Amino acid sequence: MQLPKGLARRLTSLGALCSVLLATCEPFSTKPTATGTGNGGSSNVTVKIDLTQLALPRIPSGVGTDSVVLAPVGYQLAAMPITATVSSIPVQNPSYVLLSRDPQAISTSGTSLKVLRRTPTSGVWVLAILQAGVNTGGVAPTDSIRVRGITDSVVTTRPTAVLSALQDTTQLGAIALGTRAFGAPDTIATPGFTWRSTNSAIATVDGTGRLVSVANGRDTVWAKSDFDSVAIVVTVKQQIAQWRLSRAAIQLNAKGKVDSLSAAPFDLRGQPVDTLVTNGAPTFDVDSLATLVAVGKKVLVTATPSVTSRLVTLRARGTAADTAVVR
Repeated sequence: MQLPKGLARRLTSLGALCSVLLATCEPFSTKPTATGTGNGGSSNVTVKIDLTQLALPRIPSGVGTDSVVLAPVGYQLAAMPITATVSSIPVQNPSYVLLSRDPQAISTSGTSLKVLRRTPTSGVWVLAILQAGVNTGGVAPTDSIRVRGITDSVVTTRPTAVLSALQDTTQLGAIALGTRAFGAPDTIATPGFTWRSTNSAIATVDGTGRLVSVANGRDTVWAKSDFDSVAIVVTVKQQIAQWRLSRAAIQLNAKGKVDSLSAAPFDLRGQPVDTLVTNGAPTFDVDSLATLVAVGKKVLVTATPSVTSRLVTLRARGTAADTAVVR
């Protein structure tokens, strides 16, 4: 039985579209292939996506002559620029549809496209299909591009970090955002940050943004997602948290006997404080059995009574105190 010409054309187009849909089940890394895709071999019907009209940057993919179109998360394209020709003659009033290999990342509707999330660096294949049309090979003509969803900008709510001790730690933070061109930017859930310290002799940072102070000084730490980054200024400056006396006990066995001891500053992590960075002197005090003469971090202790059997506590006070016994 011979079918009406109109119905036959519709069935042929439907069969061609099904063949393309089945092709989209190929692995992610595989370029969609069929007779009539893109420049189409011996096809007399050709579909072409005009990348020059997308106004989006492209980078070489490293796979043949393909390139990857870079589009920030949140980017929306109302209509993909597509042309169709038959033997180099433009098709009048053509109808197209876009198909995405990963609709969770790059969604399509008709000829519109939206980037929903960051994608692998190789991008996501997007096919442009000419509807109600077949080439000499009997399949729907297509062209394809790869779209990579990327971070548009990186910001931080903590542009500076100050650490007051060596071997101290703090967690740095950054936020990756999508484009602002279509409303409030999306916060990207998986930004894939890379963290880098410009002066690891002052501070180090790991892959999660955890900072560790190494020495007094200034450093700049960068958080990067795709092609944008943000700087965080880090200052390490020790502060005196405690004083430690040079001896735990001294003995004054006669009136007028003089001895001395000194106090050294330490930070909150128990690291010796660099006095060229932070200097200070403790306050010394003792009971009435001895007199004190303090000179900076050193103190002279003189016994006052003739009998020195009592224990006397000498204190070096600062943020935290240390004590020694005077006998």
